[in-house]
Amino acid sequence: MLNIEFEKQRCFQDFVYFVETYCKIQTPIKGEINFCLNNLQKQYFIEFQNNHFNLIIKQRQIGATTLLCLYVVWQLLFRENQSIVFVTMNHQLSKHACDIAILIIDNLPKIFFNKTPLVSRGLFIMSNDTNSCISFLDASTLKFTPELITNNLVIFDEAFYMKNLLKIWHQYSRTYKAIILSTKNKNYNTKISYIFLSALFYMLSNKEKNNVKS
Repeated sequence: MLNIEFEKQRCFQDFVYFVETYCKIQTPIKGEINFCLNNLQKQYFIEFQNNHFNLIIKQRQIGATTLLCLYVVWQLLFRENQSIVFVTMNHQLSKHACDIAILIIDNLPKIFFNKTPLVSRGLFIMSNDTNSCISFLDASTLKFTPELITNNLVIFDEAFYMKNLLKIWHQYSRTYKAIILSTKNKNYNTKISYIFLSALFYMLSNKEKNNVKS
C-alpha cells in the first residue's frame, strides 16, 4: 500500500525520483511513458540546486526547456511561497513552455494536490497548496519599470537571442536564484560579460555564490 506522506516527502527531497517516478511524456511509438533524465540533465539539476546564479552555454536539442519546466513544476509543488519567472524569446515559446508545465501537472497523480492548481490568464500557474506561482513571460513584449523586481527564481531560456536581455536582466537581477541558458550567437560575448559582471557584483555584495558553466 502506497504511503502517501512518505512519497510526498521523498519527492520533496529528490527531484530525480519525482521526475522519473511520476512525470510522464508522450512518445509517437510507445505512447505515454515515464520521463527518464539523462546524465547531462541530472548534472544541470545539481548545478541549479547548488548555485544561486547559473549561466549555462548549451547545445541545441538536449531537452533543456523540458528540464526547466520539470524543475519549475517541482518548485511549484514542493516549495512554499515561491515567485518564479520563466522568460522566453517570444509569446509562442512562452505558451509552449507553459503548455509543457500544465501537461506535467495534469498527468501527475492526485496525491500531490490537496486542492486543484489554479491556472489563469494562459501564461500563469499558481498552486493553491503551496501558494507558489509561475509566470511565463515574452521577452519581446515585456514592459519595464524603474523598480528592480525581486523573485525567488528567474529563468531565461535562449537568453542570448533576446534583443532586450540586458534590460530584462537588470530589472530581475536582484533575484534569489537565476538560471540563464542559451546557445551561442553573435551577441554572446557582450551579453555574457555584462551578466557575469553584474551577477558577480551582486554575489559579492550579498555574499552569495555564482556559477558559470560551459
